[in-house]
Amino acid sequence: MIQKGTEREGLSANACDVPENHITANFLLKGQCGSCDQPPVCPQGTTPVELPGQDRTPDCSYKEYQYQQRVTLSGCKPNCTRVTVLLGCCSGYFGPGCEMCPGGPGAWCSGSGICQDGLNGTGECLCQEGFQGTACESCEAGRYGPTCKLECRCVNGKCRDGLAGNGSCDCNKGWSGADCDVEIVSDTCNGTCHPHAK
Repeated sequence: MIQKGTEREGLSANACDVPENHITANFLLKGQCGSCDQPPVCPQGTTPVELPGQDRTPDCSYKEYQYQQRVTLSGCKPNCTRVTVLLGCCSGYFGPGCEMCPGGPGAWCSGSGICQDGLNGTGECLCQEGFQGTACESCEAGRYGPTCKLECRCVNGKCRDGLAGNGSCDCNKGWSGADCDVEIVSDTCNGTCHPHAK
């Protein structure tokens, strides 16, 4: 369950209350000195350690009234524990404030990368090969197609790259061919340009 818009255990929104995101912290405290034969007395919000031999130590003294006189007795001080469960960030959220990763819910890093999420995460997207951008939202220069895996082959021209690109070349002046690798040396076309020439 996502805790949206609330502050809980030091986290604001998008803290995730699921066991795999819990961070458990145990704190060991000493309780109040008392009779070794009586139940241990621990500070409020803590519970006695329930491990035989580790539940209390006989190293203290306490005062008690016996026969209308106050006497000092040797006693035991219980070991007490407090367990605190902190909520971690839900998947796709990062940092102490559980900020949203780039790309948005269901499309973290545009579906083309992995967000560095979690309480200690930076929110940076590690893009798949061929992708770039804060949210891995575009192809690297010279790559095209929906997977950004295809590489442009234009030698002397500009490739139609990017997610919507088809890899075709717009040749520089004086060059032709599908890859703009054929130099135009003379006007053998009688004034009409090759379809791949500018």
